[in-house]
Amino acid sequence: IFSLYEDDSGELWIGFESGGMARYANGKFTSYTAKDGAPDGSYRISHRDQNGRLWFATIVSNLNESRINVFADGKFKTFTADDGLPDTVVALARDRDGKVWASTQSGLYVYENEKFRFIAATAEPGIINKREDGGLWVSSRRFTGFYENGVFSPLENTGQLPSPSWVAWEDSGLLWLFKDREKPWYRRGTLLLEADLQPIVRAILTDREGNLWVGGMGSGLTRMREKKLKTYTRAEGLTNDEVSAVTEDKNGTVWIAGFRLIQIKD
Repeated sequence: IFSLYEDDSGELWIGFESGGMARYANGKFTSYTAKDGAPDGSYRISHRDQNGRLWFATIVSNLNESRINVFADGKFKTFTADDGLPDTVVALARDRDGKVWASTQSGLYVYENEKFRFIAATAEPGIINKREDGGLWVSSRRFTGFYENGVFSPLENTGQLPSPSWVAWEDSGLLWLFKDREKPWYRRGTLLLEADLQPIVRAILTDREGNLWVGGMGSGLTRMREKKLKTYTRAEGLTNDEVSAVTEDKNGTVWIAGFRLIQIKD
């Protein structure tokens, strides 16, 4: 299992590393594979929009290619240059206002009026994520900060800023920057400090109570709240310590996946 997402109707969507996806609703699983028109690649499911379209990225490792797709009314669509998106995609995100953004090899794009529109060039492709008070977090090897209203604003910090592969936040205001096999950094005001944790991050969730959940390969699942950590591993009942996806359902249950799909209610 490569990704998990629960939509507003309570349906759980599961993206597979080997391709295709499944929907879990009313106690039943429905699979979507190549015979249903599903594109090739590992499925990183993002969100379902107000029109009922499920947005996801497909990653084809052997071709070093990633594309944005939607699924609606039983049909798949892959966005290409004809839709204004010419390059392979590095990241996909939805902002606070529901707009869909893409980070590509050539820069930042936004989806408007059924097409992607080029917004700004970046020095190199980077990850993007929703910023709770508006705009996007943007991070690459040369820049970490936020983008809003046409302006890139770097984070102010002291010390050497990492080149994170994940950016996340708690609703308490802590911003976290993660890089595999290195201690994560967190932001307190404008100061960036290190935390005593070294996960190989594969999934991140901020739940409705403001807890930050970090799933890692070989490190299990860690719940973070104002630097207080609780880690779930085999010793706490996980079937293994490989966590590749995490999401929360409408009842507050946290679902995690690696080799298997399980629930945590805490």
